[in-house]
Amino acid sequence: MNIAPHRVTHAWILLALLLAVAGCDDDATKPDPEDNDPPAIPAPTTPENVVSAIEVIYNDDVRSPQERLDAYASLLPGNSAPPEEAFIFVFMPADIQNGLPPTWGLNEELAVHRAIFDAQGAGDIHSLELRIVHNPAQDLTPSEAGREGWKQVFATNVYLRLMFDMNNGLEVNGGQSMFLFPPPQEGKFNIAEWRDLPRPSPARSVESSTWGSVKAAFSPRP
Repeated sequence: MNIAPHRVTHAWILLALLLAVAGCDDDATKPDPEDNDPPAIPAPTTPENVVSAIEVIYNDDVRSPQERLDAYASLLPGNSAPPEEAFIFVFMPADIQNGLPPTWGLNEELAVHRAIFDAQGAGDIHSLELRIVHNPAQDLTPSEAGREGWKQVFATNVYLRLMFDMNNGLEVNGGQSMFLFPPPQEGKFNIAEWRDLPRPSPARSVESSTWGSVKAAFSPRP
């Protein structure tokens, strides 16, 4: 089995690989979406629910790509959010050193997930699996000026497996992330900042890729 190692400089090649496998047959054993109820997406009434909702949306093989994208977009601040609460994804330093941008915003994040969900809907992604182990939400630590009332959720372990076919794909195993949330609006939490984090002890990490580099493989950037 060929699971791609952590080589971010090859991220754009992976996108070409995705396009090259577009002619692969769909998995005949995959359940017919019409015969299944879509999994329930937790209401974004707590920061923990929002993180759980990401997990549900990634693992959902019943909803259409557009429905999954709409559900995912609902977990992030919209374009009308104030600048201090606008969405930002922060890449790991190692990814930046290998050619990825330091950050990207809402439009890039949604474009990447549209590409992922559309590819899976077309059969170009054989399977997508996400598991997130995280701590309970807590106040932002350390506190930051202008972010009074914000919450954070630390994901202690991220397992993400994206397979192009039965034998080839991308894997994040042992990744970590930090999700930051402004105070809720009308009882709804959104992720305003998402930090992809290295493990504190690289020698013990079993990570073969990063969530950021997996996202970057589907970025429309030239």
